[in-house]
Amino acid sequence: MILDARCWNRANASDVLRDSVGSSQLNYLYIPLGKNANTQIKHLLWSAEVTQAAYQFPFKDKYFAVHNYGWAKSTGESPSPWDCYKNNEIARFLTDAGARFCFTVVRNPYSRLLSGYLDKIDKRRRRITNSGPRYSLPRTPDNFAEFVDMVAEQSDLECNIHWKAQTFKLFLPFLRYDFVGRFEQLSDAFAAITRRLGGDLASVPSNQRHRTGADGLVEQLYDRELARKVFVRYRNDFDSLGYAEDYRHLSPIGEIVPCAGSQYVARFGEIMAVPHREQARAILLSNALRDSAQRNGDLLILHPSFT
Repeated sequence: MILDARCWNRANASDVLRDSVGSSQLNYLYIPLGKNANTQIKHLLWSAEVTQAAYQFPFKDKYFAVHNYGWAKSTGESPSPWDCYKNNEIARFLTDAGARFCFTVVRNPYSRLLSGYLDKIDKRRRRITNSGPRYSLPRTPDNFAEFVDMVAEQSDLECNIHWKAQTFKLFLPFLRYDFVGRFEQLSDAFAAITRRLGGDLASVPSNQRHRTGADGLVEQLYDRELARKVFVRYRNDFDSLGYAEDYRHLSPIGEIVPCAGSQYVARFGEIMAVPHREQARAILLSNALRDSAQRNGDLLILHPSFT
């Protein structure tokens, strides 16, 4: 098994801690991915808190307020039913990930990347002249093919969270997940989450304006050459999440590769929680993981700095 430990750099960890939400009342931890219906999922979770845990603070009518409450709560500034995580709480996050119902939703990399482009670049170019640099691109691309070329040149350490590899953003294969839903089978995923938490599907709002319709545009905007660039860029996602190289086949064709084991998470939690200087922490982390990987016969990819 190939383990890419570069996902544990401080920037990615901060993004995950900020975005994730957990509940001590309903015993779950949701780790979201941009462009994978995570706004709807957070509405579902909030509804479950209100109906099952008697939480008395309903979210406002604005569709995206559900994000803002969580992010502000992570800095102690806003009421929320969730346990949110500050940047220095990675040990608590990992403890909750091991003890609670930990879940996420993944998506075919072809349609996810296209959805990110349509929502963050194409739609916003009419209002924001520098939409490209705003999302960590060298400039605003003129079209989807140019966007793919730019993203293909960036590593997951450099690019925007909306098109980081899903395996990278989710700490796969280091973290254990109890349930991984599919965007392509979203109604099934919602039903499974609802059964586990006791929420109400009827109360989950949709936002047609936010939907990009990317799945229906994949065959129109991709060709073989463009698809090949995306496949190479997101090879870990295709292999680990069970999606086909053929861009015309969006449904999953295989199972999700299981995690490598809790010994890695234990070492991450122990070392990342220690207030060493960044370089000292990186050395400790590298040595511990390399030793553990050698004992388990894994190939470990380490970045020289975890800052």
